[in-house]
Amino acid sequence: DAKGQGESGANDAPKGRILVASTSWTADDDYTIVIDALKGVDASLVKFNATCQEEVEKRRLWFVATGKGIARARFEQQVKDAKFSQYVTVSVIYFQSLATYAAMLGGADAGLSLHYSSSGLDLPMKCVDMLGAGIPVFSLRYPAIHELVDEEGRAGWLFSDAKELASAIFVDLLGTPSSSHLPPCDA
Repeated sequence: DAKGQGESGANDAPKGRILVASTSWTADDDYTIVIDALKGVDASLVKFNATCQEEVEKRRLWFVATGKGIARARFEQQVKDAKFSQYVTVSVIYFQSLATYAAMLGGADAGLSLHYSSSGLDLPMKCVDMLGAGIPVFSLRYPAIHELVDEEGRAGWLFSDAKELASAIFVDLLGTPSSSHLPPCDA
């Protein structure tokens, strides 16, 4: 068979997933929860991937944060300080056009929303964009969000803290067997 292909002809590349978040990087967007969750996912991936016999069995995560704003530099510094392994890649980009943003959503496996409604009533348009692109959403839990993202995971997953987010990414997005060996997140 061809190099890099198994008997089925499918590519034997490692199993990676793309998680995308859009933000305006305001002071209200506290991405510390994401950094802490990614640290937990990274530590678990290092442990999980060490048990894999073949490279194709290993899991990887690419987290893409889109947007521009004042808090972006703080997040980029947190990413640099985290020193993620080869299994977690973080990119920050501002898409100049709706077409490139839509293409990114179309290529992603899931979206992430940290929107929290101070009134508890409004819904984030970023979730509407992601669901409209056909991708499930990891969303911060608050009262009205159940109108878009349900608890049963049909449209995504809800989380309240870094540990819940890390567990959902590790098990539900990356398809690993259990979150029982997730290390505690820095919270």
